[in-house]
Amino acid sequence: MSRLTTFVVSLALLVGLFAQAPERRYVTSGLDPQINHIAVIGDSYTTGMVAEGGMGPRNWAPLAWQELAQRGVQVDADVVAEGGAGYEARGNRGSVFADLTNRAVQPDDALIVFFGSRNDKDSDLGAV
Repeated sequence: MSRLTTFVVSLALLVGLFAQAPERRYVTSGLDPQINHIAVIGDSYTTGMVAEGGMGPRNWAPLAWQELAQRGVQVDADVVAEGGAGYEARGNRGSVFADLTNRAVQPDDALIVFFGSRNDKDSDLGAV
């Protein structure tokens, strides 16, 4: 039940951030004002490879983009995730969220979402 609550709260926060974003008065040349660029950094729940986060197109990330699109908010997301990764916990390929952040975040991102991490449950709270 706790995972479902975390997912619902995270999704509501993501939708709320876009739904209440003020309209832009100025648009940077070359950027489509209708598309919000975001970066998502996560663990196995974000990879689309585990049932808890949703498999493939039923993963929470594509479902969130579809929901936002239905509300008129277009999202162009760079999703970088690694099973087992966390803020301190190293994932299956040895990365932590900081490593994944370097691969995901772009200068024009309007939002950065970190999704996780129960993988840090045994890590030092101060380090997390």
